[in-house]
Amino acid sequence: MPRCARKVSSTDFYHLMIRGINKEAVFNTDQHKYVLLKYINEQVELNYIGLLAWCIMGNHAHLVVKAELSNISRFIKIVLLKYAKYYNNANDRVGPVFGDRFRSEVIQDDNSLKQVVRYVHRNPTKACLVEKIEEYKFSSYFEFIYKEKYISKSLKEFYMDYFRNNKKRYINFHQEEEIADYFIDTKEQIAKNIQELFWQTLNDFNREHNVDILNEYKTNKCLFNELIYILYEQTGYSYSKIAKLLGMSVAKVRYALKKYSETIF
Repeated sequence: MPRCARKVSSTDFYHLMIRGINKEAVFNTDQHKYVLLKYINEQVELNYIGLLAWCIMGNHAHLVVKAELSNISRFIKIVLLKYAKYYNNANDRVGPVFGDRFRSEVIQDDNSLKQVVRYVHRNPTKACLVEKIEEYKFSSYFEFIYKEKYISKSLKEFYMDYFRNNKKRYINFHQEEEIADYFIDTKEQIAKNIQELFWQTLNDFNREHNVDILNEYKTNKCLFNELIYILYEQTGYSYSKIAKLLGMSVAKVRYALKKYSETIF
C-alpha cells in the first residue's frame, strides 16, 4: 500500500520524532547522543533547516524545526544514513538502525508551538530519567537560558518573545504540566518511557560500580543479582521481559531475583 502523504504545516513548524528499529536504544550512550547531535548540526544549514528545540533519549529523539517539508525529508534522510553507518561500524553490526520513516506533526499556531517545545524538554522527566528538566543534559532546554549552541538564534528569539524575553517566565512555564493532546506520542509512550528507565538504570548501575555487569556477571554474581532486583522493582517487567532485553534465559533472571531476595528478607 502507498504511504499516506505527510501533512503540510501552514507555519512551516514541525515536531519530528525518530526512533530505533524495534524500539532499540540506539542512542543509549553519551557518545551516541553526541554523534547524532554532530550530524544534526552539520545538516541544518546545508538543508535550510531552522532548529528550534531538540531532545535525545535512549531509543528516540525529538526535534522541533521550521522548514519546508521537502527539506526536512532530505535532512532527516541524510542524518539517519550517517548515524546508521556510524552505529553499525561502532557495534560491529549490519542491518537497519531505525524503524519506519520518521514521524512528523504539524504545528499550526503559537500556543501549540509553546506547548510542543515544553513537551520536548520535559520528555526526560516523563520517562523518569531525571526528576528535574535541568538535570538532563541532552536537550535544548539550557540553550534558551544561556547561549544557543545547536538551535537557531532567530528562532530562539522568536520563541522567547512568548515570555517577553524573560528567562524566569520561560523556566516557570516549563515547570507546569503540559496538555497531552498537542503531542506526537501515542499510548506507546508509556511503554517507551519504562524501557528508557530500564536502560538508564543499567547504565547508572555500571557507572556507580565501575563495571560492565552483563559481561562480568560470572565474577560479580552479587552485583548482578542486585541489578536484576533493581530492574525488576523499578520497571515492573516480567522475568521473561527482563531476560529478553538482557539476552539471557528466564531461569537466570529468576535465580538472580531469588538469591538477592534471600539477602534482604
